[in-house]
Amino acid sequence: MRNSRRLVVWLFWVTLLSFALPASAERKWVEPPTPAPVTFERPTWPASHPALCSDRRPLCVHTEKDASVLAPALRALEAAHARVVDVLGWPAPQSDFGLGPHPAFDVYLVPSIEAWVVRPDPLTDTSLYPRTNAFAYVDLSTVGSCRLPYAMSAALVRAGIFAIDAAANDALANASAAYLASVVEPCAVAFVADIDDFQVNPQLAVSNPVHHGGRGAMLFPWYLQSARGRGAPADLLHALWVLSAQQTAKDSAILLNEPDFVDATEILAGDVRRSLTDLWLDFAVSRAFTGDRDDGIHVPETRFLGSAGAVRFEWTIPYSSLPRRLAPLHPVEPSGASFVWLSLDAVPKGAGLGFRADWEPPDVFRFSLVLVDDQGQAISRHDPVSQERGTSVQANIETLSGAAGVIIVACNTGSVLRDIAFDPDSVPYTPRGYTVSLFAQ
Repeated sequence: MRNSRRLVVWLFWVTLLSFALPASAERKWVEPPTPAPVTFERPTWPASHPALCSDRRPLCVHTEKDASVLAPALRALEAAHARVVDVLGWPAPQSDFGLGPHPAFDVYLVPSIEAWVVRPDPLTDTSLYPRTNAFAYVDLSTVGSCRLPYAMSAALVRAGIFAIDAAANDALANASAAYLASVVEPCAVAFVADIDDFQVNPQLAVSNPVHHGGRGAMLFPWYLQSARGRGAPADLLHALWVLSAQQTAKDSAILLNEPDFVDATEILAGDVRRSLTDLWLDFAVSRAFTGDRDDGIHVPETRFLGSAGAVRFEWTIPYSSLPRRLAPLHPVEPSGASFVWLSLDAVPKGAGLGFRADWEPPDVFRFSLVLVDDQGQAISRHDPVSQERGTSVQANIETLSGAAGVIIVACNTGSVLRDIAFDPDSVPYTPRGYTVSLFAQ
């Protein structure tokens, strides 16, 4: 009798999985890129190594051998400093107190790194808020292209965040730096590939360092500034980073990043009468309309990204194949998302759609069903309410009239349990699985 029950259970799962194999996917999943190892200490070059410092701004560039690259590099750094500090109003890097040739922001030109890397010097300013000076490595191969001023701009923004908060989450700070650098130096070749990797792996958390150290996740601060910012191009991001700074611990030498950038974003969500889970879902929906899928509403400034901005769909299935029960190829980390495209072929007049989703506790998934016409424009959006401690949600769309397809967006908004709530600094993140059931009505 026991063996018979096991056989029945085994046949049930085999049958279920046979319905859950992907029919097709618009973009293939690939292994997330792994950043190359980089030495994050100042280089131990001879004191006589070639260097050039500005007589107008506190900036220096260094190289180990070829001094011919110093002049163009310093010009790019000075121009970037003018745009980032004078025009954007972003905080300037702190003085390095003589760790370089003089109290200036030092950029070291080295071969074979990932475009730009910024690292802090030992913490020196602990008066009220922990702030620190920093230095940068910039890839030598960027000299002679627009990637050089872009890298210099990103390095200055990142160093400016160190001047606000020494404990800032590195991935989210790099994402902000990458975005703001694209504002002052629109060099698409410098960041399009990073965004493409981010969109091919939407199931990963926005703060996952696998996104090229956070650079690929620049779409997140881009969305925040575009959707919620007012006035200056960096006003909201500057406010969020200042708000996330924490006071120096009095009884410990360890910096605790609390509050962090996500905490500040939650305050922002409350100010616009939304919750943090609403904001994660809104951002996930906007990712479906990035690049050449832009509809002019969500993040229209990303249209130039083309196919590189298009998010990967887990499934692409026709309405005529319903009912279906689907599961993602990979589980979803907190703040990550997953996407399904339902093509509305052969839909009877007046037909609707039944929807049910189930997921793993203790995280809470939020879902959005976006009806899209044949021009790629969003017609309507339906967000079924997920209970705080629930593990399933259901919804019905009464009519599909005028729609060419439905985008089903699944977003892991993290756990409601405070001791394991999503914290960008608590890596690795725990991904959770979900299933979606679709029925013709």
